[in-house]
Amino acid sequence: MFGLWTQKACLLVDWRWFHSIHRDHTWGQVVGAWHMRQIWCRSYGLMMFALVCAFSWVCACGCAGSWHPSFEHVEPQPAEKPLDLSAYLRAERFGKRTYRRRELPLQEGQAQTTYIREMTAERMIEGRLVGQKLLPLARYLEPEAVTTTAVASTQPREVKRAQSPFKRGKALLFRLAEPMQLIPPELTEEELIESTTPIRYYDYSGRQAGVGTLTRSVAIEGLEDVECPAGRFENCLRINVNLIVQFSWWLRMQGSGYLWLSPDVGEVRRVHQISGWFLIFWFGSAYEYDLLSYDDMGGKVLTMWPTSAKWAYGAIMFDRILPKPQVAGMLVDFADTAPAP
Repeated sequence: MFGLWTQKACLLVDWRWFHSIHRDHTWGQVVGAWHMRQIWCRSYGLMMFALVCAFSWVCACGCAGSWHPSFEHVEPQPAEKPLDLSAYLRAERFGKRTYRRRELPLQEGQAQTTYIREMTAERMIEGRLVGQKLLPLARYLEPEAVTTTAVASTQPREVKRAQSPFKRGKALLFRLAEPMQLIPPELTEEELIESTTPIRYYDYSGRQAGVGTLTRSVAIEGLEDVECPAGRFENCLRINVNLIVQFSWWLRMQGSGYLWLSPDVGEVRRVHQISGWFLIFWFGSAYEYDLLSYDDMGGKVLTMWPTSAKWAYGAIMFDRILPKPQVAGMLVDFADTAPAP
């Protein structure tokens, strides 16, 4: 509609301009000047259309308003004795957890959904991806990122890239140059740990689309008792985790949140915010996850595996992206998929 009105305006201006110029110039000069006016008019229309779209997005995203996602204010208690972080990480390492997910800020009568996460030795899988038969994510990426060693030869051979199962425009894949733990086992109450690694971003089909950096900062904030639909969990460890992804000038995304880990069942609560900038467009949303049920999925083998897995490859699916992103599912392949000696 905007383009149609721009075209009508240009035609009206062109008609008046033609009557004023044709008397004093040759037809060749008139036609050449008319073409230049058409190019300028269309460029001006596109520029105005882009500005209108930009302003609309800014208003929709909340930059022109006062609303921003916020976290519930709580005061955790410091631990009376040195924490055994390994007990919390081992409880989180395996199992199937079902959460109640609600968008923040909470409103009366708002809809809530269930969100499932499964943790195995090889991967973490969440949301709509649970139950799907998916190959290791490396198999979906560009061939130069995937090699293996043939059984009969020591020479590496290229693996044919598998067809991507992810939908166009609704998923992205990534690979960390240096696999990283979300919560490092050496974390203590006295310090904040920050690490940075290069990250490669791939589109839904597995083609590399950008190279950037991932910066993770994590800190322990204390102990709390947590009430959730699954029950009451005492002495839960509250951890603040911040992830910042930067791709040159065109994308900056930050994931900030609090995790509450129980020494018995792992994560029982999470408050998480996603925000950032894509070109000139701001986006942001926040969600709360409360534990509904837990299944250890044969957790008797916990002591055989590293307490905290290293993320190597990942895929994220979205229900919506701008201006308020909502994750539909997530898959992370771990780098350490062998039992500890």
